[in-house]
Amino acid sequence: MIFTVADLAVKAENPLPYLLRTHRDYLTPDAQPQLTVTLTETKPIEQSIELLRAVSNELIKKDTFLLHCSALSYEGKAILFAAHSGVGKSTHARMWREEFGDKVTMVNDDKPFLRFEGDTLCVFGSPWDGKHHLSTNTKVPVAALCFIFRGEENRISPMSAADALNIIFDQVPRTSDPEYMSRLLALLDKMLTRLPLYSLFCRPDHEAARVALKGIIGDEL
Repeated sequence: MIFTVADLAVKAENPLPYLLRTHRDYLTPDAQPQLTVTLTETKPIEQSIELLRAVSNELIKKDTFLLHCSALSYEGKAILFAAHSGVGKSTHARMWREEFGDKVTMVNDDKPFLRFEGDTLCVFGSPWDGKHHLSTNTKVPVAALCFIFRGEENRISPMSAADALNIIFDQVPRTSDPEYMSRLLALLDKMLTRLPLYSLFCRPDHEAARVALKGIIGDEL
């Protein structure tokens, strides 16, 4: 199986049928592999994790990193929604799709990859796209990063890079490899100091999507 994600062509040897299904939109059988991974796990989810780890370790060498978030494109501009597990980032992304219809495309609902191209941060869809398998094999410039918190009312406000760092560090894969961590920390610092950041306290309703959109559009989009 040969597939491409974030411009990296990968050959996965011994893939289970599960991977052939989840990666079908990313298959590039004629591509020249830049990375070959011989899979050893024998269960579908474990094999998927094994492959993701290998891809992440290779992409970080190209200054490309994985972020646990929901990434959607609104009229060609990507917004990243990050949150602690169980808070409801996928639910909030669904509110955007229901509220704004064709203006919204899901880039990835769980594990997209990010890379700076010049001064522009771009998000790439990936086959690791959550339990609902919502993703698009695309690249979109990122307009904002929004951290979601549960709240009794819907309100959005700018967030400092220092406050964002306390949350974002739990949303990226970490290893004991010093070179990997050095690259990752430099990329996170670049992202948090150059990208508009927001905190969104919200309920799981459509008004939350309208409040978030108004807050972000008013500043940057």
